[in-house]
Amino acid sequence: RGNVEQWEIPYDEVIFGDATLFDDALAISANSVTVLRHSSVPPPLTDCVTLNLSIISTPEIYDSLTEHFPKAISVFGVHLLATSGVNDETLLHAAAVMAGYLDDDSDGIANDPAVVQAMADANAAMVIPRTQYELDMIIEQLPESFYVKMDEGEFALQDLYEDEIHPGGRSANTFDATLEEVLHLITQVGYATAYPDDFAEAPGSTLAIAMDGARGGHYEENDIDDCEEEEGPCALPTGGYSESSWYHYDDGTCDYSCMATEYLYWALTTHLGAQSDSGRCYWISEEWEPCTREQLAQTDPAIVSLIESSTLARSLPSGGHCPDNPGDNDIQGCMNVNATNYNQNATVDDGSCIMPEPEPEPEPEPEPEENTELDPDSKGENYSSESSSFTAIRIILLLILGLMIIHFAINKMRGGGLGEG
Repeated sequence: RGNVEQWEIPYDEVIFGDATLFDDALAISANSVTVLRHSSVPPPLTDCVTLNLSIISTPEIYDSLTEHFPKAISVFGVHLLATSGVNDETLLHAAAVMAGYLDDDSDGIANDPAVVQAMADANAAMVIPRTQYELDMIIEQLPESFYVKMDEGEFALQDLYEDEIHPGGRSANTFDATLEEVLHLITQVGYATAYPDDFAEAPGSTLAIAMDGARGGHYEENDIDDCEEEEGPCALPTGGYSESSWYHYDDGTCDYSCMATEYLYWALTTHLGAQSDSGRCYWISEEWEPCTREQLAQTDPAIVSLIESSTLARSLPSGGHCPDNPGDNDIQGCMNVNATNYNQNATVDDGSCIMPEPEPEPEPEPEPEENTELDPDSKGENYSSESSSFTAIRIILLLILGLMIIHFAINKMRGGGLGEG
């Protein structure tokens, strides 16, 4: 380049050219050609995850998504949902990355229960289709009621496509997007909710103040409608970022909170060593300049201080799980969402589900009683055998009385005839 590079470049040796390597710089003669051997510095990784990452049916709490994302994994009660075409190993890898961020010492206990609880309370979930096209097709089929629930905050979802998942990938073209998208869900929902003073994606938080410094000033959208187009003003500085900035994301659809989400991703993964591959450093420089832990500490001490004083992961998730020891940390409980004792953190159903009592059916209204006294011929329920006997006696007495009257009349007629003769 004809000058001294400001940043340390990961390399092994100079293959060809007139260059001098220093501890923290590279000097190349002007108007010359130099070839460097590419190198990659592997970051420290978490151990394999010992949690039981069993694939289960998607819980019914996710409403219309269950039809399109039928399989899931629960990590401390936070779910990852996948379409049927997504490879099981892909889903397991994504779950292991989430577990690595939430439990970086792999002891089966979340680093910060408050963060996990905030995510579980929000029904936070990763949705993993095979491609963006598949997700677009699913979005078109979801009912309007689902979007109403989304707007009301009943779900918090983050997408991740199988075709951008590259386990172990750290280079420019094969970087594992799982490290980014899973972290977005954790910080957006978990940390921002549990610790708003530090991690709220809004002006005034510790995170936002550090980001304003990294962007060279405070730039926020005037109206959310300003973020509808990629070329819109949104939360971008008029006239572009200053030369003093080192974080200069220029997506016109990314509002201030989105900028904070991306900023924390860049900062944490750089701090953990995920961006230090030499090809990766060059690839991301238009958006994010410091690509090694040392550069970040020198350039942005504010965000490093926030990271190191928090419960954020101290090592990069490996994305590996321990299939030989899957059940040491099983969580027993009821996994039926319709039960009164449903346990959203359970990974093994222990048969303890208590189903709600069915509501009693309303009693039928009583039928009106019939008046049998006025209607002796009625055979209603209240008509007794005694009333039947009484009626028969009355009829017999009337017949006897009638016979006596007839007999008396006949005798009288006979007596009158003898006297006249």
